[in-house]
Amino acid sequence: MSESLSGLKISEHDLVCLIKPLLLDDLAGIDDAVDLFCSAAWSQLCEPGDALAGLLVEALGSQQALSLVISRADPKIFIEQITNAGFFAEASQRFADLAGVLKLGLARWTLRLSMQDLEISLKTHAQLSGNLISESHQLWPSGLRDLGWSSPRVLWSRGALSTLPRFEASLSLVGSRSATNYGEQVVTELVSGVVERDVTIISGGAFGIDGIAHRSAMALEANTVAIMAGGLDRLYPLGNSQVLNRIVEKGLIISELPPGVPPTKWRFLQRNRLIAAMSVATVVVEAGARSGSINTANHALELQRQLGAVPGPITSQTSAGCHRLIRDQAAQLVACASDVLELMGVWHTNTTLDQLSWGPLETRVYDAIGFGSKTLETICKSAGLTPNEAAMALGSLELLGDIERNLNRWQRAKSN
Repeated sequence: MSESLSGLKISEHDLVCLIKPLLLDDLAGIDDAVDLFCSAAWSQLCEPGDALAGLLVEALGSQQALSLVISRADPKIFIEQITNAGFFAEASQRFADLAGVLKLGLARWTLRLSMQDLEISLKTHAQLSGNLISESHQLWPSGLRDLGWSSPRVLWSRGALSTLPRFEASLSLVGSRSATNYGEQVVTELVSGVVERDVTIISGGAFGIDGIAHRSAMALEANTVAIMAGGLDRLYPLGNSQVLNRIVEKGLIISELPPGVPPTKWRFLQRNRLIAAMSVATVVVEAGARSGSINTANHALELQRQLGAVPGPITSQTSAGCHRLIRDQAAQLVACASDVLELMGVWHTNTTLDQLSWGPLETRVYDAIGFGSKTLETICKSAGLTPNEAAMALGSLELLGDIERNLNRWQRAKSN
C-alpha cells in the first residue's frame, strides 16, 4: 500500500478505480486522487457547515484528519496535532471546550464511518456522469472560501463544468415558491437584462422564483446553476425534475452532499449559504416574512455580499420579506435589470446624450419594450399609443441605436 494511503484501509488500485471517473483532470496523480477521496469521505461523515470538521481538514489535511477518525484517536492526539500545525489559538477561540467538542464530533462522525456506503456513493455518482471538485482544484468557486471552516468539504456536480469559471460574474435570484404573476414577470425581465452581460444565474432549483430564474436563463441560452440540499441522485423537488434535468443538460447542478442523502430542513438552510457565497450579489424577488429566501439574504449580508430586493404591492404578503429588507436598509431596492448590474458592479447606469434627446413617445416605447422582445401590437398596447405614434418612436430609437429590430419584433440594443 502506498504511503499516501496509510490509515485509509483501501488499496491504491481500488481508490483509483473509484475516483478516476469523477476526476476533473485526466492527468491527476495519486495524491490528487487521495485528496479527492478523503474530501468525499468527509462530506459523508459530517453535516453541511460543520466548522469542527473544517478546522481539522485545514489544520491537518483531509487525509491525516480522516485517518485519525478511522483509528478512533483520542481528542488529545487531535489537539496535539492541531497545536503543532499552529491552529490551537484560533481553534480555542472558536471552540471554548475544544476537547469536549472534539469528543462529540468524533462520536457523530464514527457513526457514519462506512467504506461500503462511500463506495456506493462514488459509484452512483460516476453512473450519473458526475464529477467531484475539491477545494484544492483551480475550478473551486473562490467565493466559498469566505465561509471559512464552514465551507463544503467537496462539491458533487452534474452538468457543464464550463460553468464553473463563471462564478466570478454570477447573480443569485431567490424568492417565494408561491410566485405570483408579478414575480414571474419581474424575474423574467431581470434575467433577460443581466445575461446579456454574461452573468451566470444561480438559484436553488425549487418551484416558484427559483424555477423561473433557471428556465429564463436556459431560454436565453445563458449559464445557470442549481444548488441542491441533498444528493444528486434524487433531484428535489420531484415535481420540478423536468427543469432540473434540463439544467443538468444545459447548466450545472451542485451539492455538498453525496448521493443517497435526502434533503432536510437543516440542509436547506445550510444550502442557502452556498447560494449566497457563490455569487457576487443576491436579489430577493417575492419573499414572505418567514421565507427561506430571507435566510439566504442573511447569509449574503454575513458574507458582505451585495443584496437587493424587489418591492411588490404593499398588500401582498408574498413581498412582505422584501419590504422588510428594504425598510431595514439591509437590501437595496431593485426595480430593473440595470439596478442589478449596478449592484453587481458590472455596469453603472448613466443617462446618455441619446436619452436626453428622447421625446415622450420614445420614452414610452422604450419602457414598453422592457427587457424582452416585443411586437408592434404589444408595444402599442403597453405604451397606450397608436401604431403610427409607436412606429415613429421606433424609427427614432433605431436611428439612435437604442433598439434593434429582429423580423417583426423589437428589443433594446445589447450595448444599452
